[in-house]
Amino acid sequence: MELLRKVRLNILALKHGRFFSYFAIIFTLIYHCACLLLFYLADVKPMFYINIFSVAFYLILLFAICKARSFIIIFIFFYAEVLFHQIAATYYVGGDTAFHYLILLSGIVPLLTFMERISLASFFGFFSMIIFALFEIHSGQIVPEYHLSNDTIYSIRFINIFITSIVNIGALLMNSFILWYKEYSLEATVQQQDILASYQNKKIVGQQNNVIESLANLLENRDINTNAHIQKTKAFVELILQEAFRIGLYPDVITKDFIHRTTQASPLHDIGMVLISDSVLKKPDRLSPEERELMKTHTTDGKRMVLCIIEKNDDEEFTRIATDIVTYHHERWDGNGYPVGLKGNNIPVAARIMAIADVFDALISARCYKKPIPVDMAFKIIQQESGTLFDPQLADVFLSIQDKIMKVLFHFSEGTVVKN
Repeated sequence: MELLRKVRLNILALKHGRFFSYFAIIFTLIYHCACLLLFYLADVKPMFYINIFSVAFYLILLFAICKARSFIIIFIFFYAEVLFHQIAATYYVGGDTAFHYLILLSGIVPLLTFMERISLASFFGFFSMIIFALFEIHSGQIVPEYHLSNDTIYSIRFINIFITSIVNIGALLMNSFILWYKEYSLEATVQQQDILASYQNKKIVGQQNNVIESLANLLENRDINTNAHIQKTKAFVELILQEAFRIGLYPDVITKDFIHRTTQASPLHDIGMVLISDSVLKKPDRLSPEERELMKTHTTDGKRMVLCIIEKNDDEEFTRIATDIVTYHHERWDGNGYPVGLKGNNIPVAARIMAIADVFDALISARCYKKPIPVDMAFKIIQQESGTLFDPQLADVFLSIQDKIMKVLFHFSEGTVVKN
């Protein structure tokens, strides 16, 4: 693990140019050490001392890289030393031995480009061309102080060309690796983000389901819904949504995500009932006008409860659908519902679907104040109320899947449904 950690840190260092700086400076040190020996043997003392200075300079620079936070200053000092060395070489031993080494700067330009320092790369590249041109013009007029033997000149040329080739090929390979690593890192980051997002979504869905299940159990424990009302209405809602999606009804609204969220939120539709007193909720007789008004408050109270419980949920769309269902599932298509009196398409689609499922199950289920009616009659009531109480298109969808509805009923009621 420690080895992998070090490799990763080294790769990150390479991404920021540190490895290339090490690479270039080490080979530059080798170059100056070789020149130091050559000029010592050729007895060219000024160039011998200049190379001693250069060796010391690059040793300090090599140490400075370890502490450097910005490579711009290092590049500038590196560039300045190269120019100083070449000017001195031109005047002391002639331009014929100096300019091969200047090619080393061509390694800096692509490196800076891949580090996305385009303006700096352009500056170095343009300035290098100007310096090359001026030196070429001027060096032909300079009479050097020392005349080197052909063997020494050839040796210096060989060292220049060899070191320059190594550094530039190394720069090319390293820059290629940097480019590949950036693409690889980006792809890996995207994959990690996708995995994290998937995990977070699953976690959110799990939290939503736990909250909804707990609230549904709370309702069931108060015995306000019998015969698995919550489970049945949830199944009805899902069947209506699936069929509406299949035939392309309300395509801008009813999507796969909408089906999932609405189905998951549907058990919350009567959550506000927990705030209604048992004397009203379990009253075996018809409610008085005052009691009916009190019962209507379960929609607005339910909305406040949902917002209080799941408002901080990251899935804002789920929260919106849940509050729509809880608040508006007693609105009517003709505008005579409650709590607001919304009409027609102003009623959210999720609430319109919930209304059909809720009323249908209420009709066929026994309550403390009524007996169940036959399923066939309940289907007829849905048909009769189409366009007044219910969205006519959604009512048609519900009526078109009667066989599927019957399967749900027999599953939950174990064959005790009153059919006719």
